[in-house]
Amino acid sequence: MLAMIDFDYLELLQLKLCMDMTKDKMFMGGDMRRHASITEKVETELRMLDGVSENSEDEETPFDRLMRWKKENQTGRGYPWTADESGRPLSEESP
Repeated sequence: MLAMIDFDYLELLQLKLCMDMTKDKMFMGGDMRRHASITEKVETELRMLDGVSENSEDEETPFDRLMRWKKENQTGRGYPWTADESGRPLSEESP
């Protein structure tokens, strides 16, 4: 039976970071292949959530995508993504 794990965007970014940090720790062939396979699946899922095709020459960096996602999903509860690029709080009056 195949178990599916439902990650949200930020969880996938965190997993991608963990995969990037552990890539050099793999030393056996099987470990390297599984690590590469998991990394590829995480990256594919992130691209799907971003709406970017695998063949796209998207110039937007992962950080830019994260900031766009945060802005699109802000809640107004004082989270860090309720601030503009300069760190000023966003308000209803902001352009």
